Amino acid sequence: MRAVLILLMVTCATLPSVAQRGSYAGAPFRMGASASATGFGNAGVAGGDVHQADANPALSAFNTEPGIELSSAALRFDRSLHGIRLRTVLPPSAGLTIGFTYAGVGDFDGRTVSGYPTGRFGISEMQLAAAFGIRVSDRTRLGAGMRISRADYGNATRPPTGVGLDLGLVRELGTHTRIGIAVTDLIAAYTWDTQELYGTLGSRQQKDRFPTRIKLGVTHRFEPQALLLAVDLEQRVVHATFESRELNTDLGQPFERVVLSETTNAIRQMRTGLSWQAHDQVVVRGGWQVEDLGEIAGSDRISFGFTLDIPQVKRLPVLDYAFSTEAGGFSSFHQFAFRFSL
Repeated sequence: MRAVLILLMVTCATLPSVAQRGSYAGAPFRMGASASATGFGNAGVAGGDVHQADANPALSAFNTEPGIELSSAALRFDRSLHGIRLRTVLPPSAGLTIGFTYAGVGDFDGRTVSGYPTGRFGISEMQLAAAFGIRVSDRTRLGAGMRISRADYGNATRPPTGVGLDLGLVRELGTHTRIGIAVTDLIAAYTWDTQELYGTLGSRQQKDRFPTRIKLGVTHRFEPQALLLAVDLEQRVVHATFESRELNTDLGQPFERVVLSETTNAIRQMRTGLSWQAHDQVVVRGGWQVEDLGEIAGSDRISFGFTLDIPQVKRLPVLDYAFSTEAGGFSSFHQFAFRFSL
């Protein structure tokens, strides 16, 4: 296991990095797939005590029975985050996970430029995701997925839709150790067209790209202690467009023009998760994640949670709970999920 961790650290260290944090397109979908993932520090590219295909589509190959999961988060500042995921088995050696996530912020006070009220309004983002995983050998699983995202930021512009692709691999290194590799949100972007808002002369298209996420992870199970440890390293490649104005005198009379420039930076992240099978029906989790390794103090988050499963009571769902702080320490939230077997 030590050799695997060293390999992951060296691999990420060879990639260029520029410390730059911010809210990029699709940020709500990266908060936490469900309560089990949030309580585990959103680690688990190589798997966790509950496999989340949001982290790696290859994990869908570990689906053992059909099931459905409903999750919801209690957030401050009029925010909402809800999700539903359906897991199924595709015999003899594959699995499929389909998920829907809704995130929104409501109760904005709308005003005109002159300050006159226009009523309350809200904004929202939705994502429909599918992840397919297949076992290609006794130790190797491969996966591919697609995400369709839509953003509605009011009636000013037409809501854009973006399509992203995911690829993943999980390899068992031994009885208790796995390694996972995933690349998610490939080519995903929102493209805004402001023609309806500003007219032909003042309109232009703006593309907001999702960060491309390159993830490496290792999971190790300590059998006598009933502990599961996961460590993920992520290189998040972010694209940003900057707008500047310059004075042009080519036509004899000076005029100001808008110049757009694109930059590509990278942010290194780390996530760790630890779970303990405290009882046959109780799992306790904890996690620590750093959203920028170049600025740990201002970007780390801690989380904890548990799972309660009472199989003796028929039709009673599995309950997952998680508590997590948010980066920068400005807030925290609670998340709940119910898992049903079908």
